[in-house]
Amino acid sequence: MSKMYRVRLKNGKILGPLDLQEIKVAIISKKIFENNDYQIYPNGTWANINTFSEIVEYLKQENQIEEHKEKTILLKIESLFNVSEINEVEAKTEKIESDQTVGENDPTALKQEINELKSESVTRADTQLDESEVDPDSTQFINIKNLTQENAELVNDVDEVLKEEKIAQLKKKQKQIEEINEVLVEDNEDEDVAKKSKRKKLVIFLVAVLLAFVLLTPDKPKDVKKQFTAIKFTYSFPIENPKINIQESEKIFKQGLEILSLKTYESLVNASKYFLKSIEQNYKDNPALPKLILSYVDLMPFVNNSQVQTNVVFQLIQVFYQKYYSDVDVNNAHGMFYYNINKSETAYKIMKSYLERGNSPSLRYFADLIRICLKSGKFAEATELYGKLKSQKIVDPYIFSVLYEYEMLNNNSTEAINWIKQGLEIMPTSVMLMLKKAEFDIYSEDYVSLEITLKLISDNLFESSEYYQIKYFELMGVLALVSGKNSEAQMFFEKASSWERNESLYMRLAGMDEKKIPEAAGIILKARALKFVHDVHQNLNSDNLNLALLNATNAIDIDSKLPEAVIALCLVEKRMGFYEKAINRLEILRENNPLDAESNFTLLATYIEAYKFSDAIKLFNIVGASSLREDYRFFSLNGLMNFKMNKLLESAQAFQGALEKNPLNDKDFYYLAEIYFKRKMFNNSKSAYTKAMELNPSETLYRVSYSRILYEESGADVAIGYLRDQMNDFKNDPLILGEIAILYYQTGQVAYFEDVFDQIKQLPKKNSRMYEFLIKHSSLNEKFDDVIKFTNELLAIEPGDIQARMSLAELLIELKKFDESLEHLFYIRDRLSTYPKLLYNISRLNLLAGKKEQALDYAKQEVAANPGLEDGHILLGNILKDQNDLLSAENHFRESLRINPNSVEGLSGMAFVSVKRNNLDAALDMYQKAVTLAPNNPMLRKSIADVYRLTGQSALAIDNYKVYLDLMPDSSFKTEIDTYIRNFE
Repeated sequence: MSKMYRVRLKNGKILGPLDLQEIKVAIISKKIFENNDYQIYPNGTWANINTFSEIVEYLKQENQIEEHKEKTILLKIESLFNVSEINEVEAKTEKIESDQTVGENDPTALKQEINELKSESVTRADTQLDESEVDPDSTQFINIKNLTQENAELVNDVDEVLKEEKIAQLKKKQKQIEEINEVLVEDNEDEDVAKKSKRKKLVIFLVAVLLAFVLLTPDKPKDVKKQFTAIKFTYSFPIENPKINIQESEKIFKQGLEILSLKTYESLVNASKYFLKSIEQNYKDNPALPKLILSYVDLMPFVNNSQVQTNVVFQLIQVFYQKYYSDVDVNNAHGMFYYNINKSETAYKIMKSYLERGNSPSLRYFADLIRICLKSGKFAEATELYGKLKSQKIVDPYIFSVLYEYEMLNNNSTEAINWIKQGLEIMPTSVMLMLKKAEFDIYSEDYVSLEITLKLISDNLFESSEYYQIKYFELMGVLALVSGKNSEAQMFFEKASSWERNESLYMRLAGMDEKKIPEAAGIILKARALKFVHDVHQNLNSDNLNLALLNATNAIDIDSKLPEAVIALCLVEKRMGFYEKAINRLEILRENNPLDAESNFTLLATYIEAYKFSDAIKLFNIVGASSLREDYRFFSLNGLMNFKMNKLLESAQAFQGALEKNPLNDKDFYYLAEIYFKRKMFNNSKSAYTKAMELNPSETLYRVSYSRILYEESGADVAIGYLRDQMNDFKNDPLILGEIAILYYQTGQVAYFEDVFDQIKQLPKKNSRMYEFLIKHSSLNEKFDDVIKFTNELLAIEPGDIQARMSLAELLIELKKFDESLEHLFYIRDRLSTYPKLLYNISRLNLLAGKKEQALDYAKQEVAANPGLEDGHILLGNILKDQNDLLSAENHFRESLRINPNSVEGLSGMAFVSVKRNNLDAALDMYQKAVTLAPNNPMLRKSIADVYRLTGQSALAIDNYKVYLDLMPDSSFKTEIDTYIRNFE
């Protein structure tokens, strides 16, 4: 038997016996303290707690005490406090009985002593009551003012009831003491001293017995009101037990199914724990596995999901991917996982694939597919599914809620509420259905019914779900508003806003008039700004830049410092080409919010998009020294920057790090696939493209990219066949059509090419991908007028496409349309003065115009703005070599080769300087490497032939001169070269 202990309080009272667990609970709840004296029960020596090492060690342990066990311990400790009070009364009575002084034999002294006891007990009870709080879970609407304290709803009702019982007990004591005092006062003062003394002792004895009887006689037990305690949940990955116990596994699984059938949040949490234990007892072919996966997915809306939590669910789905096509629960869970992370198109593809294989769905499966269709805009298909589902016998509150959502979207409110009523008849305590009922009460403006519904939700303790409680607060806020109780409304809305993903709250508040509700003005204005931000993202997705700009401006007008609003405006500015404005705005935002993840990563992304790599590297160093380094975006953006700088190995490592943190980002898989493709690692590339397509099956870029591997491995016919198959799901997609047209063109199938080309030109919706193909096609055919035409049309709908504008400017330079080129270059300069090759091309225009000093100045500005890019160094090197500043020219050519060792122009420039210095061997080495990299560059062929000629290697000189003349038959050097060839052949 384990040791028991007693505790002596500072006022001399003794509590016990207590075991170690009870001592820990008492200390945590401030009933006793570590500086009290302790004793091994029953006859140990009283000593400081440090004397008892087993108590000290137990207090240090982090073991959790079950909630119901803790409540039982607290009840026992409270009862021990009561017994301690009885002992105190008996001790004081004994003191009165044995005390021989005159003053103590006086009844008045006895009365005073008992009054002190009464006062002391009542004072203690009053003190305990003052520390109590109000329980909001029993709150009816008329009492909502009692909820002004931040945590009022989390009060311990058990302690409250115990305090009330103690007050009643003290009042009984007081009444009994007063009655006994009356007996003492009425005693005959004329009796002799001996009789008085005898009577006195008898009365004192009766007092003691009576008090003991009053205190020890148990009152009628009272019902203890249940309290709301949020059940927190975190995901756990099953760990296989090496000792398989199939029988125990099956038993636990059945228990989990029984619990799951209760259809509440609490039962869902508990059932998932049983399924987990069942799997750990038997990992192989366990029917608990699909149930665990689906339970975990069902819990996602109830958890303020961190990326880590989401990853656990995703990894579980991936590990058991083999059941994807065969098990309805696994496929259902897979689809709803993507639905819960806002990838409804992916969810749709997954769940439809199960049906297309002829598998039998469950009623729950139909309900989920309806939700997915509604979210992805497939209303006709949702209607078809609804028709099949509504004729079935339904007992699940979740399915009733889906049917309700469908009818509300169908503007059939009568049928919608009928579904909720049917559900509540079957499960009258379902908080899920009651919340839908409350939403309908608001829709129908039946606020009397709303108050009743909310009271029922509160009485059911929100099914122990924090999420349900948050929704309750949101709806209580609405009820407070219509009742004219603005302060209470503001309080409830503030509580509801503590949930990270409470979009319904912001959508609800955005339409309210803050002037009529001044107490809630702050949260209403924030909600309205967030509503505008939400609209901005929708506008950008639909390519409506003007409306996006209007909504972003509205959000900024409400709160110019709100990070979401600033970021939304910056996204619009970038699409319109105003990169410098966006960067300046984001730099200020980050300065004011140095640890805000969105501010830092949006600025980093913008630096990279604007090719401001030096600024990006500085910010990476700052972010890398903070906790934000753990965010997957830190690695993802690092990978993107290195990809744009053509540092493929570093880029691949960074993307792999990002995917370890977040395996759900399809863009990271895409860039990783691109890196593998460039390095001819086709199997790895296929795998990464496939992952990207699984995560985002609606992105046709991934499918087109995958077809390029098929082209490399199996030829054009296989690639075209694959893309034709994709057209079944993506009819008239310009990117797929464009890729098919290019493949036809490359293989000489001109008639097929023309057919597809006509299809693309006749597409009703003009978008950037369509124009990208038209521009590419026109360039291949050297139809430069069409290139100019299609690029201008693209820029009309995407004015911020700086790369397209720069390509157009460079084409206009080649066509000697200098004024038009300069117009586009100045357009870029006004929006992003440091854009790569902007100043480079302005410098080229000045050179062509004979303005060498201006050209030199712009070239220097280009190098200063983009020191990590080779083009500026090459241009500046060429200008300097023409000015015979060979040392400075060599430095810039060398720098270009440091950035890109395979830079043909850098190698050519270094070779030119070497020739000027008569270092012909070094010049030959440079030219030979350059010719290997660009064998069809005519000027390289002539330059290397000239060096061979200078070194007396006439045969090699003649070979390269001939190649040069083949490439440039109309060269001005033709006569001279022909003469040389005749003389030495």
